[in-house]
Amino acid sequence: QKKENNMGKDTVDKVKLFKQLKEDLKSENDSIRKAAKNRLYDELIGFVGKIINEHFSTYKSEYYEEMIHEAWIGIMENIEDYDPEYSKPTTWAYYPIVHQVSIFVNTISNNTSTHHSLRMKEVKNCIEAFKKRGQTPTVSEISNYTGISVRCVEEEMSRINFTMTSSLESCP
Repeated sequence: QKKENNMGKDTVDKVKLFKQLKEDLKSENDSIRKAAKNRLYDELIGFVGKIINEHFSTYKSEYYEEMIHEAWIGIMENIEDYDPEYSKPTTWAYYPIVHQVSIFVNTISNNTSTHHSLRMKEVKNCIEAFKKRGQTPTVSEISNYTGISVRCVEEEMSRINFTMTSSLESCP
């Protein structure tokens, strides 16, 4: 009761709604589960669109429907982790949406995973830092600079070269 006094009526209503939706998603009755999924979708689709516009606008014109689908997968795969007493639905949904859509974007843009995409970025940033000083780094220097093992630096450089080659081949 005390927590409800600190929240607005709209928030309290959302908490109650999402508590019920979470229970309905576990129902053995297909029509109840389907209705809950549809209502969950209706409640979060505006938020999903906002996240895509804010974080993935570069890909929006070409992949909007796919990103909506990926966001929905993230929501449904993680709905069990949501505790309506702990956070608002949008606070909880933010991470699964961004995470799942990021995986999709990394796959289409870099032909790689988020992990390798971040490592490729570290290697590229290191190379740029050396270039600003008029130097071309060796694999060992990149390894020392980034803290990534020599073997992994070599793998990431191969991915970078593959990605650049693929990008250039797609240009007319």
